[in-house]
Amino acid sequence: MRESEDALRIAERSGDDLAVAFARMPLGLALVHRPTDAERDRGQTLLAEVSGVLLRRGHNLGDLPLVNAYLGRERARRGDRDEAIPLMRTAAGHLFREGRLLAWGVPATGVLVVTLLDRGADGDVAEAEAAIERLAAAPTDEGLVLREIWLLRLRALLARAHRDDAAYADFRDRYPRHGDIAWLRGAYRVGRGDGMTATGLACSSCGIELPQNAKFCLECGAAVSTATKPAEYKQVTVLFADVVHSMEIAAAVGAERLREIMAELADRCAAVVQRYGGTVDKFTG
Repeated sequence: MRESEDALRIAERSGDDLAVAFARMPLGLALVHRPTDAERDRGQTLLAEVSGVLLRRGHNLGDLPLVNAYLGRERARRGDRDEAIPLMRTAAGHLFREGRLLAWGVPATGVLVVTLLDRGADGDVAEAEAAIERLAAAPTDEGLVLREIWLLRLRALLARAHRDDAAYADFRDRYPRHGDIAWLRGAYRVGRGDGMTATGLACSSCGIELPQNAKFCLECGAAVSTATKPAEYKQVTVLFADVVHSMEIAAAVGAERLREIMAELADRCAAVVQRYGGTVDKFTG
């Protein structure tokens, strides 16, 4: 929270409303998950301000569904579920149609399902179940831990709504407790060639998980390299930067000059990151 507050103060000194909105968004999302009404009310205010700026500037509109989903959840918390649910339903539906169900669509679906089950009107349980199954059926190359955690919680709540005590207890007991890194390690799988699995050992040839102390792969017969090590959990810092007025610049200078400007910007950013011992993995956007 302290870092988010500091980032907001820095953005406010810039005088750029988009920079302020980008700083308000993570702080607002964090605050609406805090325990006190005062914190959550402030979070709702920040998110409403973010929504207004993004709409007015026509920028980062892909983030709006998540913002609106949590604005809806906060309306529901105040007792206005009938107004909140259409807002959340629209947000989750938009993310599904845009093929982003496995990004912002995971928490957006989650808050919609929880609110539907809390209201419990005619058709709410059926709609909640359909939303859960839509999320579960979304294709992904690898196991997405965030989705699996949400699905355990949502299915537990759905089982409770159906008064299925056995299923509820099963999903509840499988849900990871705070700080349960062992559960995350067991649930997470990475692609072929990576040494991190539930046991910490995988075949470098075919990628299959191996038992501890294995000398040869049980699938392809390849010798197990002693250099294979489990991945380490480390704290990292990720840099997000935005080019202010990028659309206006692109319209003014043309494609070739824009490419030169962006290449120079990338070089300068990389130099700063490397100066502080960082590593550039990729530039996106």
